[in-house]
Amino acid sequence: MYAFASLGIAAVSAVAVVQLVKGNDSDHARDLLATKPTSSVVLERFELKAPNGGRAQGLVELIRKDDKTSLRMIAVRLKPSVTDEVYQVSLTGGDEDERLLGGEVVGGKGTFIARADINSEELHKYSRIEMRRVGSTTVGSGKLVLRSRIPR
Repeated sequence: MYAFASLGIAAVSAVAVVQLVKGNDSDHARDLLATKPTSSVVLERFELKAPNGGRAQGLVELIRKDDKTSLRMIAVRLKPSVTDEVYQVSLTGGDEDERLLGGEVVGGKGTFIARADINSEELHKYSRIEMRRVGSTTVGSGKLVLRSRIPR
């Protein structure tokens, strides 16, 4: 009889502990959902391709972090920059004038990494993102290296 009573008390205690632990997990989950994420959230992604079938390729992502949006970009297999030459990224093909996002010198590894502050509304005013190789002796807008369409 004492054995059955002990088993009953153990079963009731086990159920109580499980309910207590589940309640703490639910509260913890609610707390996590209520806090702002500290990591970046990718809103959109565009693959950059060489217009002539070249080896270079890249990726552009519109990200949100801490209520701010920006465009980050990586391109690989680029030819290293020569003296007075940079790889320049711009938004084109919109109702407004071309928007220059910036430029970087590419080193011996052929990798380009950049970030520009821009929101989704501004980005979608344009139809293309382009990377051009420009220098102080370049005539016009430079040689088109990579590009991607931006869906409107």
